[in-house]
Amino acid sequence: MAGCILLMIFPGGLLSYTAGLFLYPVCEEFGFATSVYSLTLTIAAAVNALTSAFLVQYLSKNSARSMKIIMAVSAFITCGGFACMGFCTQLWQFFVMSAVWNLGYNMLTYVPVGMIVSNWFVEKRTTMTGAAFAGGNLGGAIFNVVISQIIANQGWRSAYRTGGILCLVFTLLAIALIRRSPAEYGEKAYGAGRTDSSAGAAAAQWEGIDKKAALKTPALHLLVIVFFITGIYSAGIANYVVTYLCTGGWKITAAGLVMTAFTLFGILGNTAGGAIMNKIGLKKGMWIAVCMIVVSLVCLTMSIAVHPLAYIFAALLGLACVLSVLIPSQSVLAIFGTKDFAGIYGYTYAFYLVGCAVATPVVAFLSEHAGYRAAWLVMGILLVLIGLFYSKCFAYGQKMKEESTAL
Repeated sequence: MAGCILLMIFPGGLLSYTAGLFLYPVCEEFGFATSVYSLTLTIAAAVNALTSAFLVQYLSKNSARSMKIIMAVSAFITCGGFACMGFCTQLWQFFVMSAVWNLGYNMLTYVPVGMIVSNWFVEKRTTMTGAAFAGGNLGGAIFNVVISQIIANQGWRSAYRTGGILCLVFTLLAIALIRRSPAEYGEKAYGAGRTDSSAGAAAAQWEGIDKKAALKTPALHLLVIVFFITGIYSAGIANYVVTYLCTGGWKITAAGLVMTAFTLFGILGNTAGGAIMNKIGLKKGMWIAVCMIVVSLVCLTMSIAVHPLAYIFAALLGLACVLSVLIPSQSVLAIFGTKDFAGIYGYTYAFYLVGCAVATPVVAFLSEHAGYRAAWLVMGILLVLIGLFYSKCFAYGQKMKEESTAL
């Protein structure tokens, strides 16, 4: 767990949660239009989608040693590429380096961490996955403050370089600590062989189906749509909050504090949310999260005029971050089981990342032509669709489990 948490704090938190902090200072220095420079985020998401769909499955194949070698190479590419963003002077260079540093990102964060935790825990799986994923929020909380201060005092170039070097050191340490599965070390997963009536353990006891079989099911077809929409709302909000507040008169350090509040509440959201959903189930937890985020968007819309509402927005969005962080991985386990988690989750997560790629130009276009309020309204509509589609996916999953049990 220590290695998984470190992976989420550094590449999962430092690199991803601070991306939005660089939009404003870079565009201000070079005179780039936000919609043009934000293509770096689109490129990042597109590259992540490709690696997620085609490469992350190899983390669960061959030996545990080969997994660590893949992750170590990914660490040098990802962290080194992030640091090199600080040397860019032209727009095309930002585009190229955004692609480079994202080549290994998915080999270090949510997919391998979700796979490792699911291998080591049968009981309390949702709770422990939430605790591991909360490391991303912790990293975001710490480094939103650190990176925004470095940007304000030393410039965005120093922020990129410092962040990349620091991330590399701790990512390599994390890789040394992780263990892929208990079976490879002659041990058993926590709770293996025991029964648990909780909602979280119900999914954990079903072995499930492999990727080849899952691709033929309507559940997977609908789930990729859910992941795609989730990516749009997640990136569409997170990547533009700082820019939205700064264009409304906020200083970047103050806007960074809002994002810090978001990530701090995200720690509570993922840890407590995992424990709660282990008791009440994913469907109820999902709808609670949807409602909270819709209310948070209302607060964000009015936060330019009423500044405290920005922190209420951050609190609600952070507490409900399970919708984009924890629920996607747990929905794959609940619907398709553990048999081929890495393969199925890697495939569906690619659509989440495509959604992230689409979100960046879409929100930029909406904000420049119709205003940010129109963008936030679109995000709210998408959230309702996520709730409806997830409900249908869970129904499909329950039907598959019942049919499997009947056989």
